[in-house]
Amino acid sequence: MRQRVRRRSVLFTAAALPVAFLVLLFVEAQVAASGPKVEETTTFTGSGRFAPGDPASCGGTAPAPANLVLAGGRRVDLGPSPRPVRMAWLGDSTAAGVGASSPARTLPVLVACGLGPGRTVELSSYAVSGARVEDVLERQLPALLAAGPLPDMVVIDVGANDVTHLTRVNAFRNAYLAILNQLVTGTAVIVLGVPDLGSATRLPQPLRFVAGWRGGTYDAVVEAMRDHDADYVNIADFTGPAFSAEPDRYFAADHYHPNDEGYALWARTVLPVVQWRLYKVEHPTDEEPLMPKEAKGTIKGDAP
Repeated sequence: MRQRVRRRSVLFTAAALPVAFLVLLFVEAQVAASGPKVEETTTFTGSGRFAPGDPASCGGTAPAPANLVLAGGRRVDLGPSPRPVRMAWLGDSTAAGVGASSPARTLPVLVACGLGPGRTVELSSYAVSGARVEDVLERQLPALLAAGPLPDMVVIDVGANDVTHLTRVNAFRNAYLAILNQLVTGTAVIVLGVPDLGSATRLPQPLRFVAGWRGGTYDAVVEAMRDHDADYVNIADFTGPAFSAEPDRYFAADHYHPNDEGYALWARTVLPVVQWRLYKVEHPTDEEPLMPKEAKGTIKGDAP
């Protein structure tokens, strides 16, 4: 009889632990959601024209040399462009620049102003804070398509909210593919990987660990979009360690979104991939530069 009671107790404990863990994660998520907020009036929305190196449009942001490397070791640069580069951004709060002190310090503007001298960038953003991949597919992409001819380059930065809102991985993948399928051939597509949510100090443990682990799964899905003619940027591996090591330096006041220094770090990660893709588009008959390290795969393995 005593053995039967002990067995029931063990079974009850085994069944109760996962439930208790989920309840804990739910409570922690509510606590994190009620944390400090940052102003969203300094984001970049709409459109603008930027000339790298021009103080009037780019302020103090200096253009970054491309430093693209050919197989033999010779370095090449983008060089000037006779016509403006038309670039559009789709995505969530990091694509909009939540956490930056001004529109000039948001990620799209930093990337546009960092492209290189002798260039003009016609920049437009459809990104909305809180957006998930379905929002990009159903709202932002139709707005982009209705605006006229597609731009030269589309940058997609979405996924973090799908992680925290428990979007099914297959649904995330299918919606992402549907976005790419509507961007016609001739438009260069850059996809930003899911950031390292395990570095966000706003999230308490063990929620932070779970968010980081789930984020890696979604990041692998985004990385797999390279099989569909998109170029991937490895945000998590190239920014996550710095955010983890110095959170007060790189996070905004909400301890979740990047601040000015955080977005500058993101821009330094994105720019080599954007410059690499532009070089391939503008020099189709030249030798293709080597893939920049920021575009290379993660250590998380293949997408499920």
